[in-house]
Amino acid sequence: MQDMLSFHFFAFSQGIALLGGLLVWRNNSDNKLKWLFSGLILSVGLIALAAQLVEYQEANVSVAIALLLPAFFGLPALYWLLIAYLTSTDFRLSKKQLLHNSLLPGLSLIVSVCILLLPTQRRVLVFGNGDNYLHWWEDALLVAVFVLFVIWLLFSLTYLIKMIRRLVHYRRQLPLVFSNIEGRELNWINWHGLLMLLLWLLTASGYLGVFAQLQTLNMVMGAVACLIFMLVLTLWGTQQQPGFALFTAQRQQLEAVLLADTEPQTQPEQPKAYQNSGLAAADLQLFSEKLEACMDEQVYLDPDLTLPELAAKSHIPAVYVSQTLSQVFKCNFYQFINRRRIHFAQRLLTESNQSVLDVALAAGFNTRSAFYNAFKSQTGLTPGQYRSKSQTPKQNQ
Repeated sequence: MQDMLSFHFFAFSQGIALLGGLLVWRNNSDNKLKWLFSGLILSVGLIALAAQLVEYQEANVSVAIALLLPAFFGLPALYWLLIAYLTSTDFRLSKKQLLHNSLLPGLSLIVSVCILLLPTQRRVLVFGNGDNYLHWWEDALLVAVFVLFVIWLLFSLTYLIKMIRRLVHYRRQLPLVFSNIEGRELNWINWHGLLMLLLWLLTASGYLGVFAQLQTLNMVMGAVACLIFMLVLTLWGTQQQPGFALFTAQRQQLEAVLLADTEPQTQPEQPKAYQNSGLAAADLQLFSEKLEACMDEQVYLDPDLTLPELAAKSHIPAVYVSQTLSQVFKCNFYQFINRRRIHFAQRLLTESNQSVLDVALAAGFNTRSAFYNAFKSQTGLTPGQYRSKSQTPKQNQ
């Protein structure tokens, strides 16, 4: 029953792979993302196909290995390139980076081709369980496959760590330039990362002979992981755009801001990032007054307000806006704007009978959850608790 279940899951994954690749290619306007998402979908599709071949007939194990090798090595490399592209202001792949990311996938592809070039009978003998006499090059091929799978365990884990570090860095950058960061944090990649980790653990346990009695269950779990992996890739592949895609025209300004200090200034001396900016205390004071004037005009009510837009409205270079926020207001752009939004929302909650959602939208928040999180972070209360607390004294008078 479980064998048949995993077989159907793997078969369905292949259908999703074909459909997903077509949908991504048709609906995503970014050519680089088309190739990256399609490559990931193809890799997972090959894994599902390889597993299905083994489920169907054990004699196909050599073909399955030939499919798994490039898919296993291609998956983490493509995923890393996807995350690097989504989180960069201007992603360019150098020759060195291209060689670094394609060396092992290319080597695994060569080994796979060598496996497929063997006559069918020899492939069965080489990768079968019988006591066979093998030629030296067949022994060498077996050793190469073994070594590549061991390398893959380290290779994929290394890329997983790189991806986590890259995402953490990217999410620290978002509050420097966006007033609303929901939908830009790439949280769907967290779940994909867990699926990749599950796939890694299942492969490692099967390869090392751990939990051999649970092999059938591992196949079912692997099949389900492949299916979910494919569905999520298809869903996000049709709509995902780079996080900083809005700033194509202000790329130089954005890069200058992101290279600056990411932490608010809490010490009297200047942080390293601003030591060469040339701004005197009088300049910072002037810029802070201009920013306050913009806040008086309630520009913070624009839910899509960004740092470059605030810089344009205040007629201050974006990097100087960021420096002023850090050194004068002791906060980043996201905190600066959302403090004003929360103050505005507090007035509405006290003076009107609007629903919490209406207050959130009027104050410049895109979602109810973002408003709740920001409100409680700043006041220590939920919007409902704040309204009840502020109205109680009036009722007692």
